[in-house]
Amino acid sequence: SNDPHLGVRVPSIWYLNGLDAPGLRVVGASFPGFPGVIIGHNADVAWGLTNSPLDVQDLYRERLDEAGTSVEREGGWEPLQAHVERIRVKGGATQRLTVRRSSLGPLVTDFFAGYPEELALRWTALDEGDTTAAGLFGLMRAGSADEALESMRALVAPSQNIVYADVHGTIGWKAPGRIPRRGAFDGRRAGRGWVEADRWQGWIPFDE
Repeated sequence: SNDPHLGVRVPSIWYLNGLDAPGLRVVGASFPGFPGVIIGHNADVAWGLTNSPLDVQDLYRERLDEAGTSVEREGGWEPLQAHVERIRVKGGATQRLTVRRSSLGPLVTDFFAGYPEELALRWTALDEGDTTAAGLFGLMRAGSADEALESMRALVAPSQNIVYADVHGTIGWKAPGRIPRRGAFDGRRAGRGWVEADRWQGWIPFDE
């Protein structure tokens, strides 16, 4: 029994499935496009989840040079990266959107008014090295509550509340995910991309 706080809609967010393969027998609910079970159980372990309200996003003000191709950093300038997103539109022409990105994330200035500088979005879900899928596959194969908990180390984003139990009577709760440490900057305002002290100071360890 699990409440992921997502309402019924058509087409559905969730679909029920069962996977039976060598070394794997699991049933539950999944998203379209994910080749596995996100909420469910195997013969030994069951788990449920819903989003946790942890703060893993920050806006950062970015100062650009006159050419608009670099952002200010302590001690120099950092070139912006740019790539083109192609959005196919049914019955219409493909739209092309140029996305500019600093080391703090994509520039999202068009969505916010009132800032004199450009704005970058820092978000754990946009980082490279996301191993969340591997963590979910680990859950699917877990043979005990301890193995389920260990597999959660790989979950990055979005952070979840996860309840889990095994057939031996062990139950648990964990809120895994990559959660930033902040120094003097607390995230309640847009940070200064050109000030090193405003950046995230690593991650809260899984065991904490």
